[in-house]
Amino acid sequence: MGRIITWTTTPSPANKPSHETDSLFFGENVSRYMKFTPTYSARLCLRGTMPFLVEGKEIMLRAGELLLSNNDLEMECLPASPDVQAVAVFFSTELLGDVASWPFSEHGLLDEPNPETAPLRFFEMLYRQANPFSGQLQGIASEMATTLKPAGSLGKEVFFDLAVCLYSLHRESARKINQVKARTPATRQELFRRVLAARDFMHDRCDAPLTLEEVAQSACLSPYHFHRTFQEVFGTPPMRWLKKRKMEKAREWLLEGRFNISEVAYRSGFADVAGFSKAFKRTWGKCPSAYVVS
Repeated sequence: MGRIITWTTTPSPANKPSHETDSLFFGENVSRYMKFTPTYSARLCLRGTMPFLVEGKEIMLRAGELLLSNNDLEMECLPASPDVQAVAVFFSTELLGDVASWPFSEHGLLDEPNPETAPLRFFEMLYRQANPFSGQLQGIASEMATTLKPAGSLGKEVFFDLAVCLYSLHRESARKINQVKARTPATRQELFRRVLAARDFMHDRCDAPLTLEEVAQSACLSPYHFHRTFQEVFGTPPMRWLKKRKMEKAREWLLEGRFNISEVAYRSGFADVAGFSKAFKRTWGKCPSAYVVS
């Protein structure tokens, strides 16, 4: 049986739907369709897969992945699988503006407690890697699933903490974008999006024998420009990143116990167990057998 738990700072916001206020939603085993243009929001999938249409483009949000959107982004929540579990947070412009003003005008706040701030604009993207904001949302989801708390009983402190963490994530993305050597901000953002797409391409195909040319093609860049831009953004060459991802996946497979060492070596793209074992030990400091669940 499905359930939806809502935490807000007000029990019934006047003249506003719940997704236009400071609100938290925890959903479990719920499949529904909804089309709307929300305020600033983030969704974390905890279990299953959540399909969305974002400005006509289909996005599949899988377990552990975070989707961040701005306040003018048209979205459609498509029917999800019945076993899905997720948490979403919606921020009002007022709260985010209040939090945004602190790092930039700390002394001025003494004279002007409610300063005007520039329009907020987060980098909309699908975060597939774990990050502090996702971890914080996951902790709140666990609390929501086990604690009965009526709507309107939640203090703004929870949203303040989440907003600070969200701004930290935003600044980290902005820092990476600014590392791209391009003349205009629009070009830097587009190159950043392309190398992110290529990183996702490698992430999903780490058991395939990918070449630099194939990965660069997924980003619609030449091998040289992709290699250079990827290293500018992530601080490591793309194929070195892929090798590390293969070792991470190999360790996951061994811990899960679904494959033996020979099968994991083959899936990781190695011709023999000896070469795989050497690379594995170089990465993790232990032989593959140390991760085999007996």
